Amino acid sequence: MGKRSIDLEVVNGQVIPPFLGNGSGGAVASRGDARGACSRQDQLVTVGRRILAATGIQGSPQFSIPNGTDPNGGSQVYPGKTFERTRLVVGQRLTPGCRLRVEALVLPAGPNSTTTGIGSWWSDGRYGSLIVEVEYTNGINSYDREVEMAAPSSGEANGAEPTAFHPLGIRVLNATIEHPANVEDAPAFSGEVDVTISIVMKGSLRLIDACVYEVPYELHHDDTHREGAVHLAQGTYPSEYALTGANLPTDARWGARQCLKTVHDQRQLWGPALMQWSSWDESTAGVTDAEPDPLVISSTSFVGIPYSSITTYSESNPGWSVSSGGTARCAEWSGILELREGVGCIPVVVRVYARVAATGDVGIIRFQSAPHSYADIRVTATTYGWVEGLWWMACPIHSNILSVLQIFARVQASDQVWIRYMSIHYGGHAQLQQ
Repeated sequence: MGKRSIDLEVVNGQVIPPFLGNGSGGAVASRGDARGACSRQDQLVTVGRRILAATGIQGSPQFSIPNGTDPNGGSQVYPGKTFERTRLVVGQRLTPGCRLRVEALVLPAGPNSTTTGIGSWWSDGRYGSLIVEVEYTNGINSYDREVEMAAPSSGEANGAEPTAFHPLGIRVLNATIEHPANVEDAPAFSGEVDVTISIVMKGSLRLIDACVYEVPYELHHDDTHREGAVHLAQGTYPSEYALTGANLPTDARWGARQCLKTVHDQRQLWGPALMQWSSWDESTAGVTDAEPDPLVISSTSFVGIPYSSITTYSESNPGWSVSSGGTARCAEWSGILELREGVGCIPVVVRVYARVAATGDVGIIRFQSAPHSYADIRVTATTYGWVEGLWWMACPIHSNILSVLQIFARVQASDQVWIRYMSIHYGGHAQLQQ
């Protein structure tokens, strides 16, 4: 291929940008090398702080752990010391180069119950901890990682909640969750990695709020895993390996293509985590519930989740905000001519963890962000599992414009659908299969 006037040159091992001609009078001119142009595309890696999973007391007037009840008696009042209760499970696509970190607010833990085996229950100390379990998968291999953070124990009578201004008041728990980058095939887990996050309470934890979010860390690449959504490889230029299929220092003609390929990859992978939902109800959850009691839908017409009295979509109804979707729009999805700059549109992955009551039953969960924009997920399995779909979701054109997402569900005939978890996250990487 002949050299073009806009191709880059390599002189003495240095990449030289082309001469584009004299600037016109009064114009501001600047000169830089290709590495600078590439690195300026990588800024998103250093500022990402997406929240991927969040749960907490969510407005409940009380904790599921009793406040000051005597643990000794004829019935179980508190969870066992090692008993685990799952609050939330959510699946997301991890941003390349990021690790996960958890932050939580808790009150001191209450008593634990143990049985004598003859119908009596007694105190077994005071212990509670927060566990975050993460499954990493790249479509070929998967790894499980876990972090456990213990809360302080209550010093009050019968392990009650502390009074105001108590020295053992609200505590902050935090930890970084180990990433598969610590394993041998680290480069295979630097790019397209999916995570399933479970937030679990162990013992008598009084959880106020917890969130799992991303923090920038590092990227790994090798000869096998050369593609990436950033140019940066462990903070060095030029990279040891060619990213996005081009070795910029030795083949000057691929500089522009490398930049464009990186932008293409970035917009596939970077976008908001829009919502997570769990059927967990802090005020009614039992101390022996290993998972949330499911939300059971038996109506043959759509009813709202979680407010069954709402049956139709309205922007004035309560719901979830999808305003941050406006930050992920691309021009060809939300152009002036196509959508008249009145609404945006982004691809998202909708996930539901549910089952139906009996073989042949059908449950339909509808996600709706506008009168004309909705996605229906069909549930037909009789065992719990994830059902997901790709949705081109209407969203605002800017993140400062108010919006509302509502969720509805119904069944066919006299069926039932049981729902435990739901989530929506950016799906620029997803492919529609029919």
